[in-house]
Amino acid sequence: MSKIVKLSVTLFLICAIACGVLGFTNEMTAPRIAVMEAEAAQQARSEVMPAADDISEKVSDDLLAKINEVCDGKIEEAYVAKKGGEVCGYTFQVKENGFGGSVTVMVGIDNDGNVTGMRVTKHSETAGLGAKSTTDEHFIHQYEGKNASENLKVVKDGGDIDALTGATITSRAVTRAVNYAGQAFLTIKEAK
Repeated sequence: MSKIVKLSVTLFLICAIACGVLGFTNEMTAPRIAVMEAEAAQQARSEVMPAADDISEKVSDDLLAKINEVCDGKIEEAYVAKKGGEVCGYTFQVKENGFGGSVTVMVGIDNDGNVTGMRVTKHSETAGLGAKSTTDEHFIHQYEGKNASENLKVVKDGGDIDALTGATITSRAVTRAVNYAGQAFLTIKEAK
């Protein structure tokens, strides 16, 4: 019986030390990770709204809440894009469910309601298939110029968005995310 107690205490101590080390590591790296994520998000906002020279103002919390009532809570953040101090559009960070988990998509929409860019910023999709949503230039750029009022669909669903080969579920998720961004834009326009 004492062997079992010794083994149990030893195992408990090993687990406690491992948890302590992991907790300490998390505390030490969390601020740096947060800074890197903020920089990556700002870079993505700049890529999807290239005409803007300032994308630092978030939409109000009240407006974001109203947007998420319409968009099923899919919009994580919305920023006002400005050029020369004048509003030229908006960027939206949308989280949608893909094949391997959630897919986070950054979408830019100009004042005329046209998509200026789309980037998948986070995902857990299959390497070589759904993961191509971050690198396949044709897939990325085919959303540009689409209007926020359109209900975009992949070709298999009767639309004109070419899905990634072997990654239709991911392609549908990204397309839904762009549609949610369009709905968010239209909600902002209606609120004005």
